[in-house]
Formats: sequence, structure tokens, C-alpha cells
Amino acid sequence: MQPRALTATLFCLDGSTRLVASVLVSALLPTIAFAQCDGFSFVSGAEKHCLRPGSGKVEWFKDCKSCPEMVVIPAGSFMMGSPASEEGGHPSEQPQHQVTLKAPFAVGRFVVTFDEWDACVDAGGCKGYRPPDHGWGRGQMPVIDVSWDDAKAYVSWLSRQTGKAYRLLSEAEREYVTRAGTTTPFWWGSSISTAQANYNGEWTYGGGPVGEFRKRPLPVDSFEPNPWGLYQVHGNVADWVEDCWNASYKGAPTDGSAWSTGDCTSSGRVLRGGRWVSYPENVRSAHRDFNWPTYRNFNVGFRVARSLGPDFCLVGWYHDAALHNVVFWQNDTPGLAFGWRRGQPTLGGVGPGRGAPGLGAADEASGSR
Repeated sequence: MQPRALTATLFCLDGSTRLVASVLVSALLPTIAFAQCDGFSFVSGAEKHCLRPGSGKVEWFKDCKSCPEMVVIPAGSFMMGSPASEEGGHPSEQPQHQVTLKAPFAVGRFVVTFDEWDACVDAGGCKGYRPPDHGWGRGQMPVIDVSWDDAKAYVSWLSRQTGKAYRLLSEAEREYVTRAGTTTPFWWGSSISTAQANYNGEWTYGGGPVGEFRKRPLPVDSFEPNPWGLYQVHGNVADWVEDCWNASYKGAPTDGSAWSTGDCTSSGRVLRGGRWVSYPENVRSAHRDFNWPTYRNFNVGFRVARSLGPDFCLVGWYHDAALHNVVFWQNDTPGLAFGWRRGQPTLGGVGPGRGAPGLGAADEASGSR
């Protein structure tokens, strides 16, 4: 068998999806059968999933009983911001710029509910804070009166509970999942009615009809989901995202990552999606808002994201002149690894006090894990 080259572009997760390394490996690659998946393969809890990115209307997953339901979002590119011609647009939404998200990721079908928040408090997390429901009910109502700091406490707890990389969405991710492949002011088109979203319907937009002003939030599963299966990406409650506020998109990241510089304290953090009190132009896909990180309000909540990795991520190696020894670790299954030793395939466990597959202690000392 002749050696052949394998070029692997590897994504590892440390709370965000980012390109960590590209390697060129020359190895004797045997024919190895893997289960076929026509979507994105990953592990949730004890289950292996194969979900098609963008199919959130019919496919979703949960990492635990009290965890948010998550849908898989496809990688892709979009134009972020609004064109100068868009009704209700604002200079903070410009310049429009292309953003490319290179890997799939998961997002909550709904904003976080009171049930999900209360589970965190009951388990000793979320700083013990129980936000008021203002008489509108808890359960499947969106959790409200939570600050950016509170939202960060929740995703930190959820990550510890599940062992997965939960986080807030970046602002770019939030607009990307709102649009779901569309370019109009709302995912369904260029006008809006109160049959489609919860906002101040006494005002109109894009030739849409006058509607009702409900003056309260609605349950998280109200209205139709967008093409990727996300509910209420326009109106109801505004979502905290990770980014610091910047007054325009000059210098904004183009890779979908959060903008970690700017005014992170006084103006604070970005809010997206609009609220049940908002005028219709303020629930557009491109609309931006902000407030300080400790701000709490009865029309503000948040949605969560979860990073997803490919099946294998390079974490260590031992090499000889032929570079025949490479170890891969299955990202969502820490106990399983796959690699080569002396040109031969090997499977084994990786964990505290355990060697990398097929490598002895002397070998392992020459690599990194």
C-alpha cells in the first residue's frame, strides 16, 4: 500500500468555533468503514445525532431534560446590515458587509423560557436570581428581566451541566439566523402584521395593516418559525448577544465572531430582535439596540447558541521521519480517539491517566494532548 496525503482542516472548540490548525499528514490510510451521515454528525448526551443543517422545522435536539431545544444552523455567507434604501434603516446598520460563517453551529429554537431559567436556579446556578414574571406567567413564557450578566451566568451553568460549549450568539450569528437565507427586512418579506409577530401594531411598516398592541409578551412558540425552525426572531423580547456596542459596522468582524472591542460598559452590549413594545421598523432583521450589561427589563431576554465540532479534532501527536503517527480525538466523545501508530490504524481511549491510542508513555511524552 502506497502512502497518500491527507489534508485536514480541523476545528476545535474552546467556547467558540474557530480554525485552530491545518495539517498535512502522510500516512498509510486503510479502508475504514464509518457510519454514513447525510447531515451533520455530533453527540448530545449519550446519543449520536445526524441532523441536516437548516432543517430545524422538523429536527432538533436537547442535551438534557431541562435544556433548551436546539436546531443546527448551516455554514454560509450573508450580507449583514441594511441597504441605505431600506425603510426604517439606521446608520448603525451600515456599511453592509459580507459575513462568512465557516462551520455549522446550534441555536435555541426559542428564547430561554422561565422553566429553563428556573431549572438553573433550582440546581444552584444563575446566582440564585429568580426574575419576576409581572403576572404574565412562567413556564413556556420567555424569561424576562434578565441582564447580559445574568444571561452569561446561565450559559456558563448550562456548559458545566452538559459539558458542551454553550454561549450567547454573536451579533452576526443572530442576524444570520434571523434572515435564514433571506434578504428582506423580515424573513417572510418586506411588510409585517401582528399575525406574524408581537410588536406595537398601532404603527405600520412596508404597507402592512394596522394591528393590535398586545402590551405583553407571548409564549415562546407563538407564530410561525422561520425557514430554519427558529421562533420569534422578530419582536416579543429582545435577545442579548455577546458583542460590545459599536456605532457602525466599520471594522466589524467578517467571520461571524463577536465584536469584543468597542463600548462594552457604558453603552454596553448589543440587543437584537426587537420587543413587544417596539415600532415595526425596530423588529427588522437588521435593527440594532444596546444597553449596559446590568440592565434588566420586562421586554428583554436571550437565546443560546452551542458550538458544534466535527467528529475528530487534532489534540496530540507522535511523529517519526515518515509522519506516520497522528492522534485524533473525537470532539464530542472524549473517551474515543482514532489515529495511526507506525503506519497502522488504532482505536483507543483518551482520558486522565490513559495513553493516546496505540502510543506508549515514551511516545506520548513526545507529543502534546
